[in-house]
Amino acid sequence: VSTQSTGMNFLTAMVLSSELVVSLPPAYFKALLHGLIRQHFYNEKDITREYLKEQIFSEKPADYPDDAWPPPDSSLDALFDEYVSFLRNAAVENWPHAHMEEVLVSQEFPVDQREVCVNLWKSEGDKIHQTLVQSSSWQPCLNQVEWRVDRRVASNRSDQSINQPCAIVELSLGTVVGSRKGCALEPVRFEMDAEQLAEVNGTFDQINALIANLAE
Repeated sequence: VSTQSTGMNFLTAMVLSSELVVSLPPAYFKALLHGLIRQHFYNEKDITREYLKEQIFSEKPADYPDDAWPPPDSSLDALFDEYVSFLRNAAVENWPHAHMEEVLVSQEFPVDQREVCVNLWKSEGDKIHQTLVQSSSWQPCLNQVEWRVDRRVASNRSDQSINQPCAIVELSLGTVVGSRKGCALEPVRFEMDAEQLAEVNGTFDQINALIANLAE
């Protein structure tokens, strides 16, 4: 399934361009999306559905029918859920903002609301994606690599390796628990001669080739 078709499936199921959404002024629509992002992706406890309803839907938009106001909570809850699902899907698949715009254009999403979505995604898309990646990571992760090239002054292997150039490497590791960075682990330090370095580089070339093949 392509990224774009997945996005269209979400959009088909959503009430993205419902009369209620279209009637919102762009500033209110932006506040709605930003509030949902803060609540569901950044886990800001002060942002609740009741808060969003009060801040954004307390007054009837000028173009919304009088006899349909106020919308029932069930309609607003469904609207919130669909937008969160859409944004989560875009973040998981790491949409660039250009693709976000393509999907919205293909679904004839209103121009003003489309501009709000695209601009918001430009500033928040990568951050939301990284937040989701971190929240799903529980294994130790590599934080930093430091290295230098020096000459070996002692060796457990043979006298011939003394005074030969070698790479001295330090790996700084850490743990990620949920959406929070966990504790730092003890750095891993080791040295490699030219032969060992060539072997490691060959291994990483194989890994890179496999990842590239799987990504096609």
